[in-house]
Amino acid sequence: MSKGLLPLGSLFDLGDSTAKLMIIGRGVVLQELERAYNNYIVVAYPEKTSS
Repeated sequence: MSKGLLPLGSLFDLGDSTAKLMIIGRGVVLQELERAYNNYIVVAYPEKTSS
């Protein structure tokens, strides 16, 4: 793992939000956006719903 990068599968939230996000990719280059570089790719982490 590179120094300063979070490992894949890490969970985190964004400040005041209660929703969790999970890192699923790092260092992705998007050619469609004129070679835009993303440090992380994240998805919403599924939450249990009460029945």
